[in-house]
Amino acid sequence: MKKLIILAAFAMFLKGANAQFIPEPLNFPGNNYFSDFNDAVDSNTVWVGTIFTDTAYESYSKAIKTTDGGQTWQFYNIPDSGNQIIISNVCAVDSDHCYYTLYNGTGGAVWKTENGGSTWTKKTTTQFVGGWPNFYHSFSADTGIAGGDPNNGYWEIQRTNDGGNTWSRVPSANIPASLSGEYGTSSSYSASGNYIWFASGRGRCYRSTDKGLNWTVRQVASTGNNYDVCFVDSLHGVFWQPYPVAKKSVSAYNTFFRSTDGGLTWSPRSLDSNYRLRDFCSVPGTNGGLLISAYDMSRSGELTVLYTPDFLNTFSVIDTGLLSDGYMSFRSSTAGWLSGFGTMHLDIFKFRGNLDPFMGVRETSRNGLKVNVCPNPSSDKATLQVLTTKIQTAMTLKVTDAEGRELENRRITSGSNLIRLNATKYANGVYLISLTLDNGESAVCRWVVCHR
Repeated sequence: MKKLIILAAFAMFLKGANAQFIPEPLNFPGNNYFSDFNDAVDSNTVWVGTIFTDTAYESYSKAIKTTDGGQTWQFYNIPDSGNQIIISNVCAVDSDHCYYTLYNGTGGAVWKTENGGSTWTKKTTTQFVGGWPNFYHSFSADTGIAGGDPNNGYWEIQRTNDGGNTWSRVPSANIPASLSGEYGTSSSYSASGNYIWFASGRGRCYRSTDKGLNWTVRQVASTGNNYDVCFVDSLHGVFWQPYPVAKKSVSAYNTFFRSTDGGLTWSPRSLDSNYRLRDFCSVPGTNGGLLISAYDMSRSGELTVLYTPDFLNTFSVIDTGLLSDGYMSFRSSTAGWLSGFGTMHLDIFKFRGNLDPFMGVRETSRNGLKVNVCPNPSSDKATLQVLTTKIQTAMTLKVTDAEGRELENRRITSGSNLIRLNATKYANGVYLISLTLDNGESAVCRWVVCHR
């Protein structure tokens, strides 16, 4: 198995003198609470799930949010009933709209807020009764998919086109049959454009190219359980087994699998033998940027975060010595969050660095799609040129600022290779323009706005 080489044998610890992840206290009412899954909106706003570890890992207050970068936090109660309520996924749309997927011991449900957490609506009724929902993913404000374990004989995958008001279960004929004892894992999925993947506890990766209506499956790993998957675009992804914090050092946890054809084939790779993999996280707007959290057994099991800007060819150490469970969510090269660590740490970590210097934002994508702004810099009207031979009839254009805030989200259905931009509504500065075709391909470029 080919070993990946960390840049200059770790001689270049690009962390430097300053930490990249800074703890922000969540101000829990006591011990035994910790932050679990989180989903970032931008550098100021993140939604967090929490767990109380004294009584069967019951969730506490269910939803936590900050809108000022972690200076203050709001605690919201989701009115679910039952005991041993467990959060399996957090899916943030924006600061007002968010989905939490819960399991309460007898079944599960998807809950949604549309007013920043003040009130919550249970969006599922008979769905997931007796089952376990593992995730909800929002393709758009109204279109989404909720994936769960096999229930009544086949995988329970529910789709909605109206924000969860109504659901349709994907027929069993559209999903490969589950193996005996096969199950999914909380939040173990990934999506890019219309593509979506989820990992099973039997080492298999399920894949859909049409927002979850039809599925195929590939056997990736032959041993172990509780796998996870992460794709940076429609072609490039990783599949791995997250290292359990309480487990003794096992070298197998530094192995992962890499795909460059959308999950059709996989090849094993590994990190340095001292590492035990915890999480992979794609970085939107960087065309292949991927963060890795791993426990470093040469440093008493402390968490290290690495960054690869070129899909696992070279790496840089971003931060080390962190007391964290390793779950990450990023919205840009400057906007990201990292979970806290059990009873030892009552914080969530905010990323205060910038990943651009670690090879920067690349101007072209790996799948052939290219975009270019002309003129650049712009002071008035500009044009985004879409350079591809596979132009789609529909695509999504997004403009984000340096803080990761989304300033424009536009659906384009004309199929044109020329898209008009208007610089007059933006202040002087550097922005990122990302374009995602409905087949999952994407590209990004820098746009400099300069008003003379």
